[in-house]
Amino acid sequence: MIAGSRNSYIATLLERQSRYVLLAKIPDKNTDGVVAALVRQVQHQPRELRRSLTWDRGKELADHKRLTLATDLSVQSQVKLDAVARELNERPRKTLNYHSPAEKFAECVAAIG
Repeated sequence: MIAGSRNSYIATLLERQSRYVLLAKIPDKNTDGVVAALVRQVQHQPRELRRSLTWDRGKELADHKRLTLATDLSVQSQVKLDAVARELNERPRKTLNYHSPAEKFAECVAAIG
């Protein structure tokens, strides 16, 4: 989760095989709202790949309040977040042998039929 000023938040998901990124605008840190936003994002993904989605929940973020950004994230629309995610997903990465996450994700989708 990315936290901004004025209690603004963006939930992040990462598909582990392809490193494909999903971003979801969330109104607050309320569990119900976070889950609803993440469900909306993953419902369009193949069921088999949903199992490999992950989010950062490690103890290194226990003091997450110190990581809060000064930027007010509430002004970002879901359309803008989708554009940012698309840009991240189309950028080739060394860890993927210079393929983009979008290319790797497409390969994963094709492999499951």
